[in-house]
Amino acid sequence: MKGYLFALAGAILLSAVAAAILPEGKMGKFVRGMLRLFTLTVLVAPFVGLTSGKLSFDKEASGGETAVQSDYLERCAEMASAMDEAAIAFWLRSEYGFEGEVSVSRVCDSGFSVQKIEVKITDFGITSSEEHIDRMAQIARELKEQYGCEAEVK
Repeated sequence: MKGYLFALAGAILLSAVAAAILPEGKMGKFVRGMLRLFTLTVLVAPFVGLTSGKLSFDKEASGGETAVQSDYLERCAEMASAMDEAAIAFWLRSEYGFEGEVSVSRVCDSGFSVQKIEVKITDFGITSSEEHIDRMAQIARELKEQYGCEAEVK
């Protein structure tokens, strides 16, 4: 229960800090909306688990506290990755006019650190045949700088 309260407080604090830092444009609105959805999901996660019978406060009935926590951490990492994937895809569209498939891999550690970002450009939206190569390298550099991990752009 204490872990749930810390996760909820962390999600609320993250949303508040991001709302204060983000710009007022479309990207800011999108990320704030995703953070609200993330906070709401953290808020209702235990109730969904209780109604489906997958979560119990009895350690013996639920298979132990560790199993529940690892499942929860994996789900949080997946949700954070999905939010990052959507934000990066939106950034590619708005900043470069590119369409692409984004994959973000996270580690289920205390900070849900980003392990690797893969971007597969499906539509470059430009006319010059060589210009996209420079932009792909620039995108990889910006993602590596922003997220602090390996970024691969194809």
